[in-house]
Amino acid sequence: MGLRGPKPVSPLKRAWKWVHCTDTCWLWFGCKAYNGYGWIGVSNDKHIHVHRLFYTSYIGPIPKGLEIDHICRRRNCVNPDHLRAVTHAENMKNLKLLCAHGHEYSYTKKTERAYERICRTCNNRRQRQYKRRQHEQRATSQQS
Repeated sequence: MGLRGPKPVSPLKRAWKWVHCTDTCWLWFGCKAYNGYGWIGVSNDKHIHVHRLFYTSYIGPIPKGLEIDHICRRRNCVNPDHLRAVTHAENMKNLKLLCAHGHEYSYTKKTERAYERICRTCNNRRQRQYKRRQHEQRATSQQS
């Protein structure tokens, strides 16, 4: 008697269905952890980060004591050409120092799950926009 159901599919083969290849990056659009890194189940009770799966599948085992760094700075990129094994200290040196608009991060605040770097310039702009919208909504509701 044989096993019932479909044959098991390797995690790498399953992962490819959630990857969108652009001109440069291979972007993961499957499940992501709160920190932005993609993950996939490899057994009933074990999950791994997808960028580590692609690194080990296409480059080789991750050397002991090293972690995987995204050269392109995109946590959901799984392109092996954009991944390299580095020490933790080297990985921390490569942290993003500027926000998406080119301002320096001003401070770090503790959120529910992690520490979040905040750009004071962008945060102030968002607050002004929010207050302006609130003011406009109150003005239109009072006119009605």
